[in-house]
Amino acid sequence: DCRHLSFVDYSATAALMTLRERYTKAGKQLRVLHLSERCKKLLKRARVHHD
Repeated sequence: DCRHLSFVDYSATAALMTLRERYTKAGKQLRVLHLSERCKKLLKRARVHHD
């Protein structure tokens, strides 16, 4: 739950990407809830560059 998160930096983005990879390999999904639009854009951009 990211309700109180106002900013995502590179280390947070990298940690979420690593966690997503681990969950995917385990056949699970990672859900990030209540993320601000700004943070969503940053994560989507990081995902595009990561995949």
